[in-house]
Amino acid sequence: MAETIYKKMMSGAFEQLQKLLDESKKYLLQPPTFQRAIGEFSFGVSQLLQLFANPALKIKDTEGLSHFIVGGEKWKLFVAWKLIEQGSPEAKIVCTNPVAMAIEEFNVNDACLCTCFAQYEAIYNEGIMQVMMTNDKMNTIAAMQTCGDQHKTMTEILETLHAMGDALDKYYQE
Repeated sequence: MAETIYKKMMSGAFEQLQKLLDESKKYLLQPPTFQRAIGEFSFGVSQLLQLFANPALKIKDTEGLSHFIVGGEKWKLFVAWKLIEQGSPEAKIVCTNPVAMAIEEFNVNDACLCTCFAQYEAIYNEGIMQVMMTNDKMNTIAAMQTCGDQHKTMTEILETLHAMGDALDKYYQE
């Protein structure tokens, strides 16, 4: 299976977080330096969480080809649905595809839209739950007494972020 653009983009972010995690381990006995490492790790995590909280919408057109729409343009799907509801068999969508980095134009019908919304709801729910759990763990780190416990929790966070990254990569497969 070919590597998606999403996977390529995320691999750099995950590599950076892993380096921060590895580097921070060197400073377990130096709390001030370790706390700075937590801050850098937290910033990197927040960048990934932004992507998890706002995935692109995946939609297949009437010809069965996959397209992606930036989250800010999801209103275009509702306009198309309204046109179809009013009697048009298909509706044209012109949108920004963040995966292909292009403007695309294609036709959809009611079935295309229903499938898109169902898939998007599933990945969005998974992502937003991950965001909330990660935020909770990051808050827990701040209250922990030892650098070792904090590092262990940072490791757990990175593992769960990888799982969500894998789920998004699967979603972005064309």
